[in-house]
Parts: sequence; C-alpha cells; structure tokens
Amino acid sequence: MAVKRSKSTVRITVGIVLLLVLAAVSVIAFQGKVLTFFSSPSSADRQLLNMVSVEGTVKVEDLKLSQAEIKKINYAALKHRTLFPNVNVTVNMGDKYAPVIVEGTTRLELTMVFNSDEEAEVRSWSRMVTRSKLVPFMLKSMNKAASEYVHYRDLPGRKREFKRLYI
Repeated sequence: MAVKRSKSTVRITVGIVLLLVLAAVSVIAFQGKVLTFFSSPSSADRQLLNMVSVEGTVKVEDLKLSQAEIKKINYAALKHRTLFPNVNVTVNMGDKYAPVIVEGTTRLELTMVFNSDEEAEVRSWSRMVTRSKLVPFMLKSMNKAASEYVHYRDLPGRKREFKRLYI
C-alpha cells in the first residue's frame, strides 16, 4: 500500500537534494579547474618548474622568456619526467666579456644535462645558439635525449652499463 506524503515534505526533500547537487557541482568545478577560463594563469605558466634549473652567467630573468616559451619548456619537461626528473640547463654569453644583455640575435652557449633515476645522465655538447632559437633547440634536445636514452637503456645485453651519454 502506497503512503501518501504531504506536498511540503516532498518540496523540502527536493530542495535538499537540489542544494546537495549544486554544492557537489560547484566543488567539482572549482577543484577540477573547469572554470579556468575565468582564472588567472597558473604559476607553472609564469615560471619554470623546479625540475628545470638554469645556471650560468645568463639568468632566467635575462632571457626574458615569454609565457608561451615557458609553457613549452614545462610541457616538455613534464612529458619526459619519468626518464629525467631533473634537467640542468647552463646558459652563458657567447662573448665572456660582453655585458649580459640578451636580445633575439644574442649568441648564447647552451649546455643541458638530463639526470635519470638510474644514476645515469644524458649530456648535450655545448652549442652556440641565438636567443631566438634557444627554446626550440632546448625542446629538440629534450626529445632527442629521451629517445637516445631509451634506445641505449633498452639495448639487449647492456644492463644499464653506461653512466653518461652525449648527444
């Protein structure tokens, strides 16, 4: 036999359910960052991740990296983080006696070291690049280091015998 409920009890129950659903949706929207369109860029978009360290006579601030360049570097570092938890970048001026003023045509000496968890590292030889080609070269080096490391690590009979690999 069906029990008939009063209209006020049904309205209260529906109201409570709607309130709980609204609260759950708002928590999911803010925690899941669904509303990123309205929020400011995250700190990962404004600065390099901690896993990417920059050393040398040229500091990160001197390079004047754009937000798009920082995003690209961070994305590449995150993409290869299982192979290389640390990436050390050394940037020096091409002319050791020149003042540190970096423009698009400034020649920079770039060296990158990719440290793995397996006590091995991949090093790039020192290269001279202009500031305008710095970030594309860094991204290319990250991808090449990852592919070469995986290739040599997975060679049959090698059992991770190497400590340093140069690219």
